[in-house]
Amino acid sequence: TDAFHEAGKECDARTADYLVFTVGSDAAKLTSEISKIASYAGERPSVTADDISALATPSTECTVFQLVDAVVTGQKKRALILMKNQLLSGTEPAAMLALLLRQYRFLQHIKIMQYEKRGSDFIRSALGVPPFAVDQYIRQASGYTGGQVKNAVHLCLDMEYGVKSGRIPQEGSVETVILKLLNLRLRE
Repeated sequence: TDAFHEAGKECDARTADYLVFTVGSDAAKLTSEISKIASYAGERPSVTADDISALATPSTECTVFQLVDAVVTGQKKRALILMKNQLLSGTEPAAMLALLLRQYRFLQHIKIMQYEKRGSDFIRSALGVPPFAVDQYIRQASGYTGGQVKNAVHLCLDMEYGVKSGRIPQEGSVETVILKLLNLRLRE
């Protein structure tokens, strides 16, 4: 928020967190993005999350988050396009597998806490992620049963282990696991 203030704009903490999530924590990149977004805001005194969504260049993690959201919500075409774009931009399949596994582990934690009848406030504090992300994680988790999330974690873990151990070639690994994840809910 201080950097936006120096650029002549107001920005609340939640919006600033969203910017860091979107572009990553590299200081030089953040400075560049803040300058671009502040210019875009023009005469408006404040920067909004919509400004960030419209202009910020997403990091790999942010794009994979969008990819996972597309997979979880069953948006097959969008998921496959996002995956293809990540692979074409040079994102390593192993990195994408790791981020997919991380995301499904978050969903598994949420399902467990929901099973234990934990409230949303407890879940938000337990996950240790930005508040805007927790709400989306909870929404994503609601699209699965506990067993489906467990199976998704195992699919991701098995593929990641297979690639890292050399048992499975890296090429095609992300495509395979994403197609299995997209079909997961259809089988149960």
